[in-house]
Amino acid sequence: MSEAMSPGWINVSLGECVTLVAGVGFPKHLQGQTGQEVPVYKVGDISRLVTGGGRFLRESPNTLSMQEALNLASRLVPKDATAFAKIGAAIALNRRAVTTRLCFFDNNVFAAIPAEDCLHPILLYYFLRCVKLDEYSRATTVPSLRKSDVEDIEFPLAPIREQHRIVEALDSYLSRLDAAEEGLKRVEANLKRYRASVLKAAVEGRLVPTEAELARQEGRDYEPAPVLLERILKERRRRWEEAELAKMAAKGKVPKNDRWKAKYKEPVAPDASELPELPEGWCWASLDQLAWDSSYGTSIRCSPEADGLPVLRIPNVSDSRLRLSDMKFATRDLGLLPGQDLNEGDFLIIRTNGSRSLIGRAAFVDKSLQGSHFFASYLIRFRLAIPDSMTHIGCWLSYFWQAPDTRIKLEAMAATSAGQYNLSMTSMSPLAIPLPPFPELVRVCGKLDDLLSVVEATAAAVNQDADRTTSLRQSILKWAFEGKLVDQDPNDEPASKLLDRIRAERAVIGKGKGRKRGQQMKPKLG
Repeated sequence: MSEAMSPGWINVSLGECVTLVAGVGFPKHLQGQTGQEVPVYKVGDISRLVTGGGRFLRESPNTLSMQEALNLASRLVPKDATAFAKIGAAIALNRRAVTTRLCFFDNNVFAAIPAEDCLHPILLYYFLRCVKLDEYSRATTVPSLRKSDVEDIEFPLAPIREQHRIVEALDSYLSRLDAAEEGLKRVEANLKRYRASVLKAAVEGRLVPTEAELARQEGRDYEPAPVLLERILKERRRRWEEAELAKMAAKGKVPKNDRWKAKYKEPVAPDASELPELPEGWCWASLDQLAWDSSYGTSIRCSPEADGLPVLRIPNVSDSRLRLSDMKFATRDLGLLPGQDLNEGDFLIIRTNGSRSLIGRAAFVDKSLQGSHFFASYLIRFRLAIPDSMTHIGCWLSYFWQAPDTRIKLEAMAATSAGQYNLSMTSMSPLAIPLPPFPELVRVCGKLDDLLSVVEATAAAVNQDADRTTSLRQSILKWAFEGKLVDQDPNDEPASKLLDRIRAERAVIGKGKGRKRGQQMKPKLG
């Protein structure tokens, strides 16, 4: 809060101008009733908001009869009180809602009832909406708020007529911001749908004219995808043999004959019996056919301060790209053989994580990294058998991996254990991948690059606008409670008179002359 108060304003403790009512622990025989007269709200209901700036509670599914309500009259909450959770995680403690009728709350909720004709109820709502109540919670097994801590929060009390002007201005400004934010959310959702539809069209052969169609129009032949797959399989075997010879050389061995080549394992082909029909000239290939090797990463401990090789982790595989920031380094030598570090043409997949949304995320290494890098054990590396000048195959696989149907398949094949989702090389190797003729593959990747770069640029602009609306909302609320949002009228009754009236009314009804609890707590605005 501003140290210099606006004319006619006064700093008070929140408890001096509101009555804080705790909810009631309801017996089981009173829970879950319907068709009665007085609603009963729970913590979860505070997040169920409707129109009007998103601040009012919906009708509660739980109710009490009027007779039962009279037995709990001291906990009855009137219309226009602001409710918030008193126990739970930060996301629960920072939700607010305004009551629209007489009601009750369960014992995990506080209701702040403003002093009548002295504090505008919606101004109280706006104030509590921008106070980070989670920062006042006590450190227990489940964070919780104490009544006295909330009552001690410092509150800038304005003249009552100015309060009404502030609320009118806040309703106007914030309702427009609410509408802008809803519009941005719709744009974001539309961008996600568009991106998914473009990727789906690409992997189904509907994004660009097929190579077969163009060849017919131009009166020429073309190389169908099965021929491309044969070239990949030859490259796969060549890469494997090259790696085997390197291993033997590292051990000082020289093969006397070609018997060692018999150890080569033919890749698993996809089961195409239940797969959809592909466009003319396409074929199905398995991940195992496209990769000549696969392996898990290292389990050696890593640290940001260590001086070993950089080791990529889950945060470094984001948005289908490698993010070489926030790196950690091996704390000891990894003992890698030549060529075992991360290389161009490698495909990294997140194989284990507690989040379903992260499992199976992948990134293609489309260029050589500066210096040697390795990867952690919760990633799998598939080394793609990409023939020379055909790096677009890796690009194609990366786009296929992002397609919505692929995402569904990956999540379905993930095994669960001890709260973790897990993918294995065995489960992913037979995954069927549609393979177009190479020239068509290049055109599709180019088209996707163009379309999705526009999507990304638009999404970045939307995020920037969302950040601006959040910042503007915070500024508007800050100005409101610093007396800078609306004009002031020297003829307004000063807030000190309001406070005198509140104290007098409380004295009459036996609630004391206000709080004298020591220094007020500065509100933590968010």
